[in-house]
Amino acid sequence: MPCVPGTYSGSAGQGSCANCPEGHECGNATSTPQACGAGYVAAAGSDICSLCGNSEVPSSDQSICEDCPAGYECTNPANAPSACADGTYSLLGDASCTNCPAGSYCPSTSSAPTTCPANTYSTGGVTSCTSCPAGYGCANAASAPVACNPGEYSALGSMTCTACTAGAYCPALSASETACPSGFFSSGGSALCTACDAGKSCTSTAESDCTDGYYSLGMATTCTACPAGYQCTDKANSPVSCSPGYYNPQASTTACQICPAGSKCPTTTTTPTSCPLGYVSAAGAVDCNVCPAGFQCPDTTDPTANAPCANGTYSLDTDVTCTNCPAGKYCPSTTSNIEYDCPDGYYSTGSASVCTICQAGRECPNKDGSGIADCLPGSYSVAGSTDCTDCPAGFACPSTSSDQQIECQPGSYSLGAQTSCTLCPAGSYCPSTTTNLEITCPDGSFALANATSCTQCPSGYECPDPNSDTMTICSAGHYSLGGQKQCTQCPEGYMCPNIETGKELCPSGFYSAAGASNCTGCEAGFYCPSTYASAKAQCPAGSYSTGASIRCSKCEYGYICPAQSTSPTPSSGGCPKGGWCDGTNFNPCPAGTFNRYNGSTSPLACATCPAGYYCVGPGVEEYTSYVCPAGYYCLPGTIDPNRYPCPGGYYNTETNQTSVSACLPCPSRTFCPQGSSTNGQPCPQGFFCTAAQESGFQNACPIGTFSSNFGLENGTECEPCPAGFYCPAGSQSEPTVAPVPCPPGSYNPLPMTGHPTNCIKCDPGFACPQYNQTASTMPCKEGHYCPEGTLQDNQFPCLPGTYTGATNLTSSNECDPCPEKFYCDFGTGETISPPQPCGQGHYCPLMTPAVDRFPCAPGTFTSRSDLYMQSECTICTQGYYCIGGQATETDTCPPGYYCPNGTAHWSDYGCPNGTYNPSYGKWEESQCLNCTQGMSGLSLFNK
Repeated sequence: MPCVPGTYSGSAGQGSCANCPEGHECGNATSTPQACGAGYVAAAGSDICSLCGNSEVPSSDQSICEDCPAGYECTNPANAPSACADGTYSLLGDASCTNCPAGSYCPSTSSAPTTCPANTYSTGGVTSCTSCPAGYGCANAASAPVACNPGEYSALGSMTCTACTAGAYCPALSASETACPSGFFSSGGSALCTACDAGKSCTSTAESDCTDGYYSLGMATTCTACPAGYQCTDKANSPVSCSPGYYNPQASTTACQICPAGSKCPTTTTTPTSCPLGYVSAAGAVDCNVCPAGFQCPDTTDPTANAPCANGTYSLDTDVTCTNCPAGKYCPSTTSNIEYDCPDGYYSTGSASVCTICQAGRECPNKDGSGIADCLPGSYSVAGSTDCTDCPAGFACPSTSSDQQIECQPGSYSLGAQTSCTLCPAGSYCPSTTTNLEITCPDGSFALANATSCTQCPSGYECPDPNSDTMTICSAGHYSLGGQKQCTQCPEGYMCPNIETGKELCPSGFYSAAGASNCTGCEAGFYCPSTYASAKAQCPAGSYSTGASIRCSKCEYGYICPAQSTSPTPSSGGCPKGGWCDGTNFNPCPAGTFNRYNGSTSPLACATCPAGYYCVGPGVEEYTSYVCPAGYYCLPGTIDPNRYPCPGGYYNTETNQTSVSACLPCPSRTFCPQGSSTNGQPCPQGFFCTAAQESGFQNACPIGTFSSNFGLENGTECEPCPAGFYCPAGSQSEPTVAPVPCPPGSYNPLPMTGHPTNCIKCDPGFACPQYNQTASTMPCKEGHYCPEGTLQDNQFPCLPGTYTGATNLTSSNECDPCPEKFYCDFGTGETISPPQPCGQGHYCPLMTPAVDRFPCAPGTFTSRSDLYMQSECTICTQGYYCIGGQATETDTCPPGYYCPNGTAHWSDYGCPNGTYNPSYGKWEESQCLNCTQGMSGLSLFNK
């Protein structure tokens, strides 16, 4: 019979059919089972293989279909499962892999996403999360980093952006803030610093108005004081010079002042010079007029105040007041300046016709009457004396009005200038009547008043007072051999039984204290040597005595004997652990050894510290308390836990290590300083780290590149420097973590540059006011020139006397001369701040720098404002005078004078002596009138 489906017969003559095996199919009348094809399965006894579905794979024996394993995809049951690609994952039974979601990461064959750790992010489909880059914020770990706004910055790994502080700026993508340069400021949250305006000064955080009397032209950290001779009413423009007749002597003054009456102002830069006494002037005058001899002129501003001198006084030309005859002199005539000196012994106090004689009993040292005084006691004088005479030594002068001199008696003396002689005091004697030689009695003697010699104190007594004959007997324990101020105390080691015979030495084995009457035997713990009996001496440390000893004995080893010991093995002096004892001292075990036993007598008791431990010592008792720390290893006898650090570039996380072989190499992207106990620190920003590297600052990013990221492995991971910036070679103190912008006044058109010199100075004729410029773009301003490296278009104004309408000048030499009939101040342009018409009273030749630079000369004036040379000024009208530099005549000619055409000053033409002029506005000498009888030639209206 044929085998039914699901069975087979393997050979002829077989008695029964067998079940088809697993993974095979057996059709009708099958003799040999057929293996299932790829992707198919069959259970035992199957007549046909079945295809597995999607998300399934055949089992290893192809007997059943199984779910696709997690971390794999199964798109065709005929193929083996494929591992999920990096950045994807799959669950058990999933047919295909799914991209890892944002905010997570999926390593190879992941079965589920893993959430990103803190300070990292992912946008999906990644095997690891990324640290938030410098210059970006990562508020959402599932979103791409958001660039910080200009004016903000963030460091690597920071999730938020921080506003730039005042005084600093933060360009786009800044990893840190940069301080504003001099002349610029920011108020916080700024992408760039702002140039300081004209008329203001700047700190790094704000600008403020210049104070009165100061100005600035922009980009200034401080305002400039207005110079002397100028006024600064506009703080944002250059100073304007003072007009003639005005002055400004000090810097930082706002306006010019008119020269006051009684002064002269020859220049605009100095203070008015007061007319000297004896001279006068009106307001605005350039010179002063002299006061005549025989008169006094107290008011320098009013010529009418002059008056003649009174009798008894005199004056010379230019004198302000009449002079009185001085003290110490006499003046017989009031019309002459001859002064006669008073003779010696005479005096005058001023305005005298004769001098006064000095009275007897007084001294008159000065002819002006100063210093007159009565003679002091002990001196005398006669009439007409300049000084008093002192009484001589050895004499007394009882009266200042008498020359009587009384000689001193023996036992007294006088040093001179005395009214009486001085008696010799008790306790001294005086051998001379002319000196104060008071010889004091020596100690141990005494004398009464007027004594001729001193008496010596007897033995057994003391005489403390040299002024008294009182004597005191010596007390017990003291003695005196005679002639002593005080009795002597019996010294240590002696006894004094008799107050008159002195001290006696103590015998051997005895001692005594100071003042003792008997000697005492020496106690135990002390010794009394025969050569030193003044006091007992305690046995020093390391020795002992049992009493009545003349010397101390040495203590035994293994003990410590303190001073004054009475036994060689004191019960409290056993040697402690950690060292050994020589009877005197405890000797601690040296560093690198230990001793855990008491009573040691030799340094051999100190054992070497074993490997893996250290004995910091001295005096270590037990080494097990000192385990070698991680990052280090300890050889036998190690004395310091830091003695053997793991070398730079290696680390060790375990304690109790015994050799350098326990130190492991540091992985790449990290560095390990000497003695590291962890497997490396992240390589710092601006550097990259290879394996086994000791310092993170060993390999800086190449010049022209930068990096704000940590953990770089090689220089190719550093970012190229953009144009407008430069990236210098980094150092430990200044790593290159961000490009450095070229400062204002420069630009850089090239990327990947690494030195400040790559920032090219701004092209001549242009200004570069911004940071990180890549080209020169701003033309120079009218009225200004821009040399190489100019920051602002108005930085360099054309000098006074020049101007320009061009916008491409590079030097002040290219500014055009100011045209005739005009003046040009700082920064004069053609359409902006053009040349200004000349001022009235002045003329303006070519290159005039200021409206008042060329005043019409004295004797001329002009009301026009279009003159260019002196000859065009109008001659001063007759009857008037013109001081120069004015639009009209200065004033009418005053009485006593006449003013022809071209008169410069009212005093130029005075009426001759013997004539006068009572009227204003005269212009000829013939208009002066002759004086009539009874008139003075020195009247108000003559010259």
